[in-house]
Amino acid sequence: MADLREHFTTIDFIVFAATLAASAGIGVYFARVGSRNQSNSEYLMASRSMSAIPVAISVLASFVSSIAVLGTPNEVYSFGFQYWLLVFSSFVTIPLVAYVYLPVYYNLKLTSAYEYLELRFSKSVKLLASSVFIIQTLLYIAIVLYGPSLTLEAVTGFPLWIAIITIGLVCTFYTTLGGMKAVIWTDVFQGVVMLGGLIAVIAVGTSHVGGISKVFEIAKHGSRFDIDWSGDPTHRLTFWVIILTGMFQNLPVYTTNQTAVQRFLTCKSFKDAIRSVWLNLPLQWLNTTLTVLVGLVLYAYYATCDPLTAGSIEKGDEILPFFVVEVLGKSAPGMPGVFVASLFCATLSTVASGLNSLAAVTVEDFISMYTSIPKDKETLVSKCLVIVYGFISLGLAFLASKLGMILQMSASMFGIIGGPMLALFTMGILTRTANSKGVWAGMIAGFVVITWISVGAQVQPPDYPILPISVAGCASNTSALNITMPHIARRGMGSNSIYSISFFLYGPIGFIITLVVAMLISIIFKDDQSPPLDPRLFFDVHSCITKATKSPCNKSSLHSLDSEEESSESSPLYHDSKIH
Repeated sequence: MADLREHFTTIDFIVFAATLAASAGIGVYFARVGSRNQSNSEYLMASRSMSAIPVAISVLASFVSSIAVLGTPNEVYSFGFQYWLLVFSSFVTIPLVAYVYLPVYYNLKLTSAYEYLELRFSKSVKLLASSVFIIQTLLYIAIVLYGPSLTLEAVTGFPLWIAIITIGLVCTFYTTLGGMKAVIWTDVFQGVVMLGGLIAVIAVGTSHVGGISKVFEIAKHGSRFDIDWSGDPTHRLTFWVIILTGMFQNLPVYTTNQTAVQRFLTCKSFKDAIRSVWLNLPLQWLNTTLTVLVGLVLYAYYATCDPLTAGSIEKGDEILPFFVVEVLGKSAPGMPGVFVASLFCATLSTVASGLNSLAAVTVEDFISMYTSIPKDKETLVSKCLVIVYGFISLGLAFLASKLGMILQMSASMFGIIGGPMLALFTMGILTRTANSKGVWAGMIAGFVVITWISVGAQVQPPDYPILPISVAGCASNTSALNITMPHIARRGMGSNSIYSISFFLYGPIGFIITLVVAMLISIIFKDDQSPPLDPRLFFDVHSCITKATKSPCNKSSLHSLDSEEESSESSPLYHDSKIH
């Protein structure tokens, strides 16, 4: 793709540089307007003063990274639109988050989501979950740092390692300076740029194909609207896999991941927290629809000349930047800059949110447990942690640069961790039977089994058939290439090996194994001597049944938080939940 660099013009560099400067500027602004003696609550939790809309956009931007921007269009181009069906799972996910999990977290006024696990189970369970989150987030940041850096190298020739360092340092800079408020408002800016970039690609790309109806016509002719109705779990994605297990992709993120939970808890009231959750429903639909449409536009344009088969690109994840620079950049000056800015915004928001959450978990769940940090030093410690984690992420990003198929990498990683973690929090909130011994055994069992399957899939990668592609329209084709290849196995054909199980199933498998083992061990080793647990640690199912159409669950306890916060903070449970 070296010949494409000439199409990344001065205008493109200006747009790209302005995006980075604006992101850094927001951090500087909030560092200057914030109180001189900024408390750790203000730095990590924005003084719990945020409204619903910026929090909702921040949550979306935090998890819609370069993985989705690069990976989803390639997924649709290669395997069809059925990935879009994942949006229907949000009709299950969002109500569960809003009315089952969030009321419990908000009622306890937590900073770290994993503080709940100490209150419900034990300190060791909290430390296990916190450690898992730190490892997961560092790996996730590494993957999303790699995505846009790969793109920048492909379209401009900018060295990959310099691109990774640039993104990492900019994120670390404004996150360290501005804290949570800077991160949230920067997320809002970056989220708008990200979605705007996708819309621009769709609009300009569609005009090159001949209109949206032409895009759909070509996609239908190329089997991109076909749905796999098979019940075979070794098929990469099927209708039943997506519909029945789709919630396991998003529910762990919104209910057990510190990055999302922390943002919901920055809201100034419970009503705002609920609204921020519900706003993610249309935002999810919008983002997924846009990225899927980008994939369909890509296929419509390259239906007769697949760039990967033709040798124009080396990896499937490069197809979108290749299209933007090769096609759109020639007819719409500045378009590559808009796209790269959009891609970088998707990454900056994810990395910044992750760094802030890593600092929060480390301070609340580890450092404060072993030493008492003076109030005037807490913020300094948090800022130092952001810097340390920023440099660790940079190092790990170079490992991610050695791998392809970044969407599958991300989904597999979240499946390994998300399923067991969701089971852990679900057992805590919905059952009184689960105990510390049980959840330890369940978590280990879930992690071991899913890690075994995932590692096996890396060592013996399953080969999945892609939908028909063609190089018949390539201008430089030889007669040998002038053919259409139906369902070629660019990644081969599925097998009956356990390692061929769809990576979408990792989450539900981990959830079920963790849940079953944990409950069995908890029943066998029941602790009759344990002290009674505070009812606010549990989901109030009876209240929800009787008031389902009138008020949110646990409203009686949550009302006091909105109107009498000081009274809530004086409760023994609140002070137990805050580790000083």
